Amino acid sequence: MRRAATALILVIAVAGCGVDLYESPDFGAVDVGDDVALWRLARGPEGFVGIGGPVQPEDLEEGAGPLTFGSYRSTDGRTWQAGETLGAIDVPLLGLTAWPGGYAASGQWDGVAAVMVSEDGLAWRRIDLPAPGPDAPSIESAGIAAGDGVILVTGFSGEPATPVIWTVDPAAGPTPADTSAFPTGSRLTQAAFGPAGFVAVAVGTTDSSTPPPIWVGGDGTDWVPVLDPFDGATVVTGLIGSSGGYVAVVAEDGSDDRFTVWTSPNGIDWSRRADQDTIFGYLTGKGGGLLADLSGEPGGEPDPRPIAFTFDGRWLEITEAVGGERFVAVAVAADETIRLVSGFVSGKPAVPAILIAGG
Repeated sequence: MRRAATALILVIAVAGCGVDLYESPDFGAVDVGDDVALWRLARGPEGFVGIGGPVQPEDLEEGAGPLTFGSYRSTDGRTWQAGETLGAIDVPLLGLTAWPGGYAASGQWDGVAAVMVSEDGLAWRRIDLPAPGPDAPSIESAGIAAGDGVILVTGFSGEPATPVIWTVDPAAGPTPADTSAFPTGSRLTQAAFGPAGFVAVAVGTTDSSTPPPIWVGGDGTDWVPVLDPFDGATVVTGLIGSSGGYVAVVAEDGSDDRFTVWTSPNGIDWSRRADQDTIFGYLTGKGGGLLADLSGEPGGEPDPRPIAFTFDGRWLEITEAVGGERFVAVAVAADETIRLVSGFVSGKPAVPAILIAGG
């Protein structure tokens, strides 16, 4: 089932095309609809931009059909303007990043991997990504990052997987990058940009293909593996980069519910920072001093709460309840001032909202 295959990369949040967006006085929360949804949030030159759409659990089952996503923009995190619909995405793998020229989202539309680019976060233009060969099956684009004027998209094609990478200039279009260094069977699932340039996550898809989990690519054209960066663990469920370095959430071998957090100043040298039993495994965003935000496991013990990690070693825990319910952060942007959150009641999502921390 599709849901089981993507559980560690989904963020459950809020939205809906055509719903009213309004400001709530409770803890600065902004209610953006009643549907469970897949969402991403980024801060760029025109403010906060969110992309997402109505998704019910049954929509994530294999064969359920495409999911339709809309776009929303806010300058202050409280008043939101609806933008264009991004269209029906084929698989629930979606990425969003901001860059000096605007915003870019990656996904798969109509069986074709593509990047949606926008200067203002409201009007979007689609750039199709070329297949790695004339007979290549459809491509799933899974990771997106931006830095040094380049948008980088990672993905994979076929089974066993063929890894693919593109560098995208919104004016000139996409350019396939050389992925011959990656073993056949590598799925490139995430990307980040930091002090050492681009870093990608590789996941093996066959018993004989277990690629190194971290690859450093500089400007995105020349990739080298980092051998055993996580003391034998190979499954990276979250990766984020910033000017301070990189953070990865790594699943412990043989465990589906225990994850460790690692940091690196350069993408090569990694240090384990903390254990958390209730980390869901998705690094949801960054902004300013806040490097990463982790969501707690729904229904876990203790009750899940947003956890924010900063490079000075602090673990920040938000304990405010919105509308009487506890919330799990699923996206974050801009200097710890805005969080996209979703509440959980008896393990089920409820009362989705955008929370302005300290509002």
